[in-house]
Amino acid sequence: MRRSVSTSDAILDVDLLAFERGDAAARRAVVDGVRTSLATGFVYTSHDVGEGLIDDAYGMLAEFFSRPVEEKLTFVAPGS
Repeated sequence: MRRSVSTSDAILDVDLLAFERGDAAARRAVVDGVRTSLATGFVYTSHDVGEGLIDDAYGMLAEFFSRPVEEKLTFVAPGS
C-alpha cells in the first residue's frame, strides 16, 4: 500500500540558480521555498558548485572531526 504524501510532507526542490540569475519574483519564490522547507528540514537544491569543491569540503570536515577533542576546542569560529 502506497502512502499518499501531502504537500506539507513533500521535500521541495528549490532552484538556487534562479535566485542568483532570476528577477525579483524568482528570487522571492526561492526564498519562499527555502522558508517552507524549514518546516521539514529538507530541501533539494540545484546549484553550480563543482563536485570537486564539494568533495574537498567533505574531506576537510572529515579531517577536522577526526582530530582529538582538545585540539578541536582550540579553534574559534569567526564571529563567535
